[in-house]
Amino acid sequence: TMIARLRCALEHGERGQMLIIFALLIVPVALVIGVVAVDVSVWQSERRGAQKDADLSALAGAYELLAPVPVAADAEAKAREYADLNDESGNASVIEPIVIDNSCFNGTRPDSVALNIDHDSRTFFADAFGLSIAPEIGARARACAGSIVEMKGIMPVGLPICADPLDPNCPNSRSLCSARSRSRLSSR
Repeated sequence: TMIARLRCALEHGERGQMLIIFALLIVPVALVIGVVAVDVSVWQSERRGAQKDADLSALAGAYELLAPVPVAADAEAKAREYADLNDESGNASVIEPIVIDNSCFNGTRPDSVALNIDHDSRTFFADAFGLSIAPEIGARARACAGSIVEMKGIMPVGLPICADPLDPNCPNSRSLCSARSRSRLSSR
């Protein structure tokens, strides 16, 4: 019967065999999952870095277009300069061309800077296993320079701010000011 087999196994010292088999299977699987998680998180960080570089470069170029007489070459030079300045890891490159046109507000002057940045990605652990699985990482950004010329159907909205959040005469003492008053009361 089952009880007799269990008793026999306990008497003959066969305890713990499954623990060893389980450890031999689980440890490599956990190691592989950890390796993949580290490499993927590095790639996500590179993606955020590429987007930051692209955004700041496009904004720097668009800022040059706010001059009284905008020059597209100045905007392109400034975008390239900031692409180099923002490249903290030394692995970013601007993909040609940097597009400067009037596509934001469709006026007569240039008002848009669009560019692509490519980041060389790397792996920490996949290389140790002889795998070359690093993806291509890049970002695209576009910045517009200008101001609103005409508004239709838009109404400005303003909310009064209370000087004293505990003042019961405040028109919105239960909304904007109540959170501040609660924190004051709880800290005393």
